[in-house]
Amino acid sequence: MGIDSDRRLLIRIIKKQDAKIAKLQRKLALDFGTGVLNKGQGFFKLKKHMEICNKRNQPMTIAFVDVDNLKKINDRFGHCEGDKLLNRIATIIRRNIREYDFVFRYGGDEFIVVFRNADIKKAEEIWERVKRRIYEENIRRRRPYTISISVGFAGYTDNISLQELIEFADKNMYRNKSV
Repeated sequence: MGIDSDRRLLIRIIKKQDAKIAKLQRKLALDFGTGVLNKGQGFFKLKKHMEICNKRNQPMTIAFVDVDNLKKINDRFGHCEGDKLLNRIATIIRRNIREYDFVFRYGGDEFIVVFRNADIKKAEEIWERVKRRIYEENIRRRRPYTISISVGFAGYTDNISLQELIEFADKNMYRNKSV
């Protein structure tokens, strides 16, 4: 009897520890300031989806997103306001892409959005929801500045590397920013 109750107790303790470890791992995968995946986890997940696209011959598109004028907002209204802006933009993106797409923070004011099983045209259609929501946010919320982001898309093909894919989307973003 004693051995069975000890075994059950030990199993309960291990399950609790496993749950705590899983919760900690989920927290460590997220960017502290925005709540989206951090760069390391984003790269890991993106590489995994590149492999899936190759095996299944499926399209995938990424969007390189840059928050416009963040430095000016930080300088004029403080870094707390800049942090709130980044968090709000990340939330808008996360809530307006498809359930199986994902976003991660690439750098200070940059995000990458991964549109699984979507060519560039489909990704742009999905992105329209994000643009519309930012437009609505600018109308509804009174801020001393306007939320503005620039975006560039790149479609994945099996003959380019992760870095090349990101560089291509980044170049397209700068091209769109200057228009």
